[in-house]
Amino acid sequence: MAGLVADCEALLIVKEKLTDADSLNWTVDLPISNWNGVTVAQNRVIGLDLFHYQLEGRIPAELGQLTSLLTLQLAGNQLKGGIPAEMSKLSNLELLWLDDNQLEGQIPAELGQLANLQWLSLVDNQLEGSIPVELGQLANLKWLSLMDNQLDGVIPIELVQLKNLETLALSWNLLEGSVPAELSQLTNLVSLQLNDNQLEGVIPAELGQLSNLKILRLERNQLEGKVPAELGQLSNLDVLYLDGNQLEGYIPPELGQLTNLEGLGLSDNQLEGSVPVEMGQLTNLWVLYLDNNPNLCGPIPSTLRHFFDSDDLGACDT
Repeated sequence: MAGLVADCEALLIVKEKLTDADSLNWTVDLPISNWNGVTVAQNRVIGLDLFHYQLEGRIPAELGQLTSLLTLQLAGNQLKGGIPAEMSKLSNLELLWLDDNQLEGQIPAELGQLANLQWLSLVDNQLEGSIPVELGQLANLKWLSLMDNQLDGVIPIELVQLKNLETLALSWNLLEGSVPAELSQLTNLVSLQLNDNQLEGVIPAELGQLSNLKILRLERNQLEGKVPAELGQLSNLDVLYLDGNQLEGYIPPELGQLTNLEGLGLSDNQLEGSVPVEMGQLTNLWVLYLDNNPNLCGPIPSTLRHFFDSDDLGACDT
Protein backbone atom coordinates (compact mmCIF):
# COMPACT_ATOMS: atom_id res chain seq x y z
CA MET A 1 0.00 0.00 0.00
CA ALA A 2 2.95 2.34 0.49
CA GLY A 3 3.28 2.72 -3.27
CA LEU A 4 -0.39 3.62 -3.67
CA VAL A 5 -0.16 6.16 -0.84
CA ALA A 6 2.82 7.77 -2.54
CA ASP A 7 0.94 7.84 -5.85
CA CYS A 8 -2.04 9.46 -4.11
CA GLU A 9 0.16 12.13 -2.57
CA ALA A 10 1.83 12.83 -5.92
CA LEU A 11 -1.54 13.22 -7.67
CA LEU A 12 -2.81 15.63 -5.02
CA ILE A 13 0.26 17.79 -5.65
CA VAL A 14 -0.40 17.54 -9.40
CA LYS A 15 -3.97 18.75 -8.89
CA GLU A 16 -2.78 21.62 -6.71
CA LYS A 17 -0.30 22.79 -9.34
CA LEU A 18 -2.79 22.63 -12.20
CA THR A 19 -5.03 25.64 -12.60
CA ASP A 20 -8.71 25.24 -13.34
CA ALA A 21 -8.64 21.63 -12.10
CA ASP A 22 -12.16 21.78 -10.67
CA SER A 23 -13.18 19.02 -13.09
CA LEU A 24 -11.06 16.58 -11.03
CA ASN A 25 -12.73 14.94 -8.02
CA TRP A 26 -9.38 14.05 -6.49
CA THR A 27 -9.72 14.31 -2.72
CA VAL A 28 -8.66 12.33 0.35
CA ASP A 29 -12.35 11.82 1.10
CA LEU A 30 -12.73 9.57 -1.95
CA PRO A 31 -10.92 6.29 -2.73
CA ILE A 32 -8.26 6.87 -5.37
CA SER A 33 -9.79 4.10 -7.46
CA ASN A 34 -12.82 6.40 -7.91
CA TRP A 35 -10.82 9.45 -8.97
CA ASN A 36 -11.48 10.88 -12.43
CA GLY A 37 -9.21 9.40 -15.07
CA VAL A 38 -7.21 7.25 -12.64
CA THR A 39 -6.72 3.51 -13.13
CA VAL A 40 -5.38 1.44 -10.22
CA ALA A 41 -4.04 -2.12 -10.32
CA GLN A 42 -2.00 -4.09 -7.78
CA ASN A 43 -1.99 -1.12 -5.40
CA ARG A 44 -0.38 1.28 -7.87
CA VAL A 45 -1.64 3.92 -10.30
CA ILE A 46 -1.08 2.44 -13.76
CA GLY A 47 -3.19 4.76 -15.92
CA LEU A 48 -3.97 8.46 -16.07
CA ASP A 49 -6.50 9.47 -18.74
CA LEU A 50 -7.35 13.18 -18.56
CA PHE A 51 -8.44 13.73 -22.14
CA HIS A 52 -10.40 17.00 -22.50
CA TYR A 53 -10.58 17.91 -18.81
CA GLN A 54 -10.07 21.67 -19.44
CA LEU A 55 -6.83 21.57 -17.48
CA GLU A 56 -4.55 24.60 -17.57
CA GLY A 57 -1.07 25.45 -16.35
CA ARG A 58 2.18 23.55 -16.79
CA ILE A 59 2.56 19.78 -16.71
CA PRO A 60 3.69 19.12 -13.11
CA ALA A 61 7.04 17.38 -12.77
CA GLU A 62 5.52 15.31 -9.94
CA LEU A 63 3.90 13.08 -12.57
CA GLY A 64 7.35 11.54 -12.86
CA GLN A 65 6.81 10.00 -9.40
CA LEU A 66 4.07 7.69 -10.73
CA THR A 67 6.63 5.07 -11.63
CA SER A 68 4.11 2.30 -12.34
CA LEU A 69 2.25 4.30 -15.00
CA LEU A 70 1.59 2.44 -18.22
CA THR A 71 -0.50 5.14 -19.92
CA LEU A 72 -0.44 8.93 -19.58
CA GLN A 73 -3.07 10.75 -21.62
CA LEU A 74 -3.26 14.56 -21.26
CA ALA A 75 -4.51 15.47 -24.73
CA GLY A 76 -7.14 18.09 -25.44
CA ASN A 77 -6.40 20.49 -22.60
CA GLN A 78 -4.83 23.96 -22.38
CA LEU A 79 -1.50 22.95 -20.90
CA LYS A 80 1.42 25.30 -21.50
CA GLY A 81 5.15 25.38 -20.93
CA GLY A 82 7.60 22.60 -21.60
CA ILE A 83 7.42 18.84 -21.33
CA PRO A 84 9.13 17.98 -18.00
CA ALA A 85 12.33 15.96 -18.30
CA GLU A 86 11.07 14.10 -15.21
CA MET A 87 8.82 12.13 -17.57
CA SER A 88 11.90 9.99 -18.19
CA LYS A 89 11.39 8.43 -14.72
CA LEU A 90 8.24 6.67 -15.97
CA SER A 91 10.22 3.58 -16.92
CA ASN A 92 7.12 1.40 -17.41
CA LEU A 93 5.27 3.86 -19.63
CA GLU A 94 3.84 2.42 -22.84
CA LEU A 95 1.70 5.35 -24.02
CA LEU A 96 2.37 9.10 -23.80
CA TRP A 97 -0.29 11.24 -25.46
CA LEU A 98 0.01 15.03 -25.12
CA ASP A 99 -1.82 16.16 -28.28
CA ASP A 100 -3.82 19.34 -28.69
CA ASN A 101 -2.32 21.52 -25.97
CA GLN A 102 -0.15 24.63 -26.04
CA LEU A 103 3.13 23.01 -25.08
CA GLU A 104 6.28 24.80 -26.14
CA GLY A 105 10.04 24.48 -26.00
CA GLN A 106 12.00 21.48 -27.18
CA ILE A 107 11.15 17.81 -26.97
CA PRO A 108 13.23 16.55 -24.02
CA ALA A 109 16.00 14.20 -25.09
CA GLU A 110 15.29 12.32 -21.84
CA LEU A 111 12.16 10.81 -23.43
CA GLY A 112 14.58 8.50 -25.19
CA GLN A 113 15.00 6.69 -21.84
CA LEU A 114 11.41 5.39 -21.88
CA ALA A 115 12.45 1.93 -23.05
CA ASN A 116 8.93 0.44 -22.92
CA LEU A 117 7.20 3.24 -24.82
CA GLN A 118 5.05 2.08 -27.73
CA TRP A 119 2.98 5.19 -28.52
CA LEU A 120 4.31 8.76 -28.46
CA SER A 121 2.07 11.52 -29.78
CA LEU A 122 2.74 15.25 -29.34
CA VAL A 123 0.50 16.54 -32.15
CA ASP A 124 -0.83 20.10 -32.35
CA ASN A 125 1.37 21.96 -29.90
CA GLN A 126 3.98 24.70 -30.27
CA LEU A 127 7.09 22.58 -29.84
CA GLU A 128 10.23 23.78 -31.58
CA GLY A 129 13.83 22.83 -32.17
CA SER A 130 15.08 19.61 -33.69
CA ILE A 131 13.74 16.10 -33.19
CA PRO A 132 15.97 14.51 -30.52
CA VAL A 133 18.17 11.77 -31.91
CA GLU A 134 17.60 9.97 -28.60
CA LEU A 135 14.10 9.00 -29.76
CA GLY A 136 15.88 6.43 -31.90
CA GLN A 137 16.52 4.48 -28.68
CA LEU A 138 12.81 3.69 -28.23
CA ALA A 139 13.11 0.17 -29.60
CA ASN A 140 9.49 -0.78 -28.80
CA LEU A 141 7.92 2.29 -30.40
CA LYS A 142 5.07 1.59 -32.83
CA TRP A 143 3.60 5.07 -33.18
CA LEU A 144 5.53 8.36 -33.41
CA SER A 145 3.46 11.41 -34.28
CA LEU A 146 4.92 14.90 -33.91
CA MET A 147 2.66 16.63 -36.43
CA ASP A 148 1.57 20.26 -36.37
CA ASN A 149 4.37 21.83 -34.35
CA GLN A 150 7.28 24.10 -35.25
CA LEU A 151 10.03 21.49 -35.33
CA ASP A 152 12.99 22.21 -37.60
CA GLY A 153 16.26 20.65 -38.67
CA VAL A 154 16.56 17.33 -40.50
CA ILE A 155 14.81 14.02 -39.97
CA PRO A 156 17.21 12.19 -37.63
CA ILE A 157 18.74 9.16 -39.27
CA GLU A 158 18.61 7.51 -35.83
CA LEU A 159 14.87 6.98 -36.32
CA VAL A 160 15.67 4.08 -38.66
CA GLN A 161 16.57 2.10 -35.52
CA LEU A 162 12.84 1.95 -34.65
CA LYS A 163 12.29 -1.42 -36.29
CA ASN A 164 8.80 -1.87 -34.75
CA LEU A 165 7.53 1.48 -35.98
CA GLU A 166 4.22 1.35 -37.85
CA THR A 167 3.39 5.07 -38.00
CA LEU A 168 5.84 7.93 -38.55
CA ALA A 169 3.97 11.23 -38.80
CA LEU A 170 6.02 14.44 -38.92
CA SER A 171 3.71 16.60 -41.05
CA TRP A 172 3.11 20.35 -40.69
CA ASN A 173 6.48 21.30 -39.27
CA LEU A 174 9.54 23.15 -40.59
CA LEU A 175 11.74 20.15 -41.31
CA GLU A 176 14.48 20.58 -43.88
CA GLY A 177 16.95 18.39 -45.74
CA SER A 178 16.15 15.26 -47.67
CA VAL A 179 13.83 12.32 -47.16
CA PRO A 180 16.28 9.70 -45.83
CA ALA A 181 16.48 6.68 -48.10
CA GLU A 182 17.26 4.70 -44.95
CA LEU A 183 13.59 4.97 -43.93
CA SER A 184 13.17 1.95 -46.20
CA GLN A 185 14.63 -0.09 -43.33
CA LEU A 186 11.43 0.49 -41.31
CA THR A 187 9.78 -2.53 -42.86
CA ASN A 188 6.78 -2.48 -40.49
CA LEU A 189 5.73 1.02 -41.54
CA VAL A 190 2.07 1.32 -42.46
CA SER A 191 1.91 5.13 -42.52
CA LEU A 192 4.65 7.60 -43.51
CA GLN A 193 3.50 11.21 -43.36
CA LEU A 194 6.09 13.92 -44.05
CA ASN A 195 3.88 16.42 -45.86
CA ASP A 196 3.85 20.20 -45.32
CA ASN A 197 7.50 20.67 -44.44
CA GLN A 198 10.47 22.13 -46.32
CA LEU A 199 12.01 18.86 -47.46
CA GLU A 200 14.02 18.91 -50.68
CA GLY A 201 15.90 16.57 -52.98
CA VAL A 202 14.44 13.53 -54.70
CA ILE A 203 11.92 10.97 -53.50
CA PRO A 204 14.07 7.94 -52.62
CA ALA A 205 13.34 4.96 -54.85
CA GLU A 206 14.06 2.81 -51.79
CA LEU A 207 10.66 3.75 -50.35
CA GLY A 208 9.27 1.20 -52.78
CA GLN A 209 10.62 -1.48 -50.42
CA LEU A 210 8.09 -0.59 -47.70
CA SER A 211 5.76 -3.42 -48.62
CA ASN A 212 3.34 -2.84 -45.70
CA LEU A 213 2.85 0.85 -46.44
CA LYS A 214 -0.75 2.03 -46.82
CA ILE A 215 -0.27 5.80 -46.52
CA LEU A 216 2.54 7.82 -48.13
CA ARG A 217 2.17 11.59 -47.87
CA LEU A 218 4.94 13.87 -49.15
CA GLU A 219 2.85 16.73 -50.49
CA ARG A 220 3.70 20.42 -50.16
CA ASN A 221 7.45 20.18 -49.79
CA GLN A 222 10.21 21.18 -52.20
CA LEU A 223 10.92 17.75 -53.65
CA GLU A 224 12.23 17.51 -57.19
CA GLY A 225 13.20 14.95 -59.78
CA LYS A 226 11.00 12.16 -61.06
CA VAL A 227 8.28 10.12 -59.41
CA PRO A 228 10.09 6.82 -58.74
CA ALA A 229 8.69 3.90 -60.68
CA GLU A 230 9.53 1.78 -57.62
CA LEU A 231 6.52 3.25 -55.81
CA GLY A 232 4.47 0.94 -58.01
CA GLN A 233 5.73 -1.94 -55.82
CA LEU A 234 3.70 -0.68 -52.83
CA SER A 235 0.84 -3.07 -53.45
CA ASN A 236 -0.93 -2.28 -50.15
CA LEU A 237 -0.93 1.48 -50.68
CA ASP A 238 -4.26 3.26 -50.13
CA VAL A 239 -3.07 6.89 -50.26
CA LEU A 240 -0.26 8.48 -52.30
CA TYR A 241 -0.06 12.28 -52.15
CA LEU A 242 2.86 14.03 -53.88
CA ASP A 243 1.12 17.35 -54.67
CA GLY A 244 2.75 20.75 -54.44
CA ASN A 245 6.36 19.85 -55.11
CA GLN A 246 8.67 20.39 -58.07
CA LEU A 247 8.44 16.92 -59.56
CA GLU A 248 9.07 16.54 -63.28
CA GLY A 249 9.12 13.95 -66.02
CA TYR A 250 6.45 11.40 -66.87
CA ILE A 251 3.95 9.71 -64.59
CA PRO A 252 5.33 6.17 -64.20
CA PRO A 253 2.99 3.56 -65.70
CA GLU A 254 3.96 1.35 -62.74
CA LEU A 255 1.55 3.41 -60.58
CA GLY A 256 -1.19 1.50 -62.35
CA GLN A 257 -0.19 -1.53 -60.28
CA LEU A 258 -1.48 0.17 -57.10
CA THR A 259 -4.94 -1.33 -57.44
CA ASN A 260 -5.84 -0.66 -53.79
CA LEU A 261 -5.22 3.05 -54.20
CA GLU A 262 -8.09 5.27 -53.08
CA GLY A 263 -6.34 8.66 -53.16
CA LEU A 264 -3.67 9.87 -55.63
CA GLY A 265 -2.39 13.43 -55.66
CA LEU A 266 0.11 14.66 -58.26
CA SER A 267 -1.14 18.20 -58.80
CA ASP A 268 0.93 21.40 -58.68
CA ASN A 269 4.11 19.88 -60.07
CA GLN A 270 5.88 20.00 -63.43
CA LEU A 271 4.88 16.61 -64.77
CA GLU A 272 4.64 16.13 -68.51
CA GLY A 273 3.36 13.75 -71.14
CA SER A 274 0.16 11.76 -71.11
CA VAL A 275 -1.63 9.91 -68.35
CA PRO A 276 -0.48 6.26 -68.63
CA VAL A 277 -3.20 3.91 -69.83
CA GLU A 278 -2.18 1.61 -66.95
CA MET A 279 -3.69 4.10 -64.51
CA GLY A 280 -7.06 3.02 -65.83
CA GLN A 281 -6.61 -0.02 -63.57
CA LEU A 282 -7.04 2.19 -60.49
CA THR A 283 -10.74 1.45 -60.16
CA ASN A 284 -10.82 2.03 -56.38
CA LEU A 285 -9.84 5.70 -56.63
CA TRP A 286 -12.01 8.17 -54.77
CA VAL A 287 -9.63 11.11 -55.10
CA LEU A 288 -7.43 12.01 -58.09
CA TYR A 289 -5.56 15.31 -58.38
CA LEU A 290 -3.59 16.00 -61.56
CA ASP A 291 -4.30 19.71 -62.06
CA ASN A 292 -1.69 22.45 -62.44
CA ASN A 293 0.77 20.33 -64.37
CA PRO A 294 0.86 22.52 -67.52
CA ASN A 295 2.62 19.93 -69.68
CA LEU A 296 0.31 16.99 -69.00
CA CYS A 297 -1.59 16.15 -72.15
CA GLY A 298 -3.36 13.51 -74.15
CA PRO A 299 -6.37 11.26 -73.51
CA ILE A 300 -7.59 10.26 -70.07
CA PRO A 301 -8.21 6.54 -69.43
CA SER A 302 -11.95 5.90 -69.62
CA THR A 303 -12.22 4.64 -66.04
CA LEU A 304 -10.84 7.95 -64.75
CA ARG A 305 -12.81 10.40 -66.89
CA HIS A 306 -15.37 11.09 -64.18
CA PHE A 307 -12.66 13.04 -62.35
CA PHE A 308 -12.35 15.52 -65.24
CA ASP A 309 -14.49 17.90 -67.28
CA SER A 310 -13.28 16.48 -70.60
CA ASP A 311 -11.97 13.29 -72.12
CA ASP A 312 -8.44 14.55 -72.62
CA LEU A 313 -5.94 17.07 -71.30
CA GLY A 314 -5.19 18.65 -74.67
CA ALA A 315 -2.87 17.87 -77.53
CA CYS A 316 0.68 16.80 -76.79
CA ASP A 317 3.51 18.61 -78.51
CA THR A 318 5.28 16.47 -81.03
